[in-house]
Amino acid sequence: MICMLDSPACACGHNVEDVNHYLLVCPMYQTMRDDMMQSLSLIVPLDLICVESLLFGLENLSLTENLKVLHSLHIFIKDTARFS
Repeated sequence: MICMLDSPACACGHNVEDVNHYLLVCPMYQTMRDDMMQSLSLIVPLDLICVESLLFGLENLSLTENLKVLHSLHIFIKDTARFS
C-alpha cells in the first residue's frame, strides 16, 4: 500500500518529496542510502548512480550486475519502511 498525502512536501522539511529526493537526497534516509551506495560501489562507479540508473539499469552493465543494482535499491526501499 502506498500512502498518499495532501502535501507534496517531505517530512524532512524539503518542499517536494519526489523520487530523486527520496532515493538520493533526503536526510531522513541517509544511513540506509549510505548502505545502498556502499553495495552499489562494488558494481558501478558512484558517479553513474542516478534515479534512472537505479530504476532502469545501465547499458554498460550485465544483466547480473543490473539485477544487483535493483536488489540494492529494493533493500533501501525496504529498510526505509517508507512504502509498505
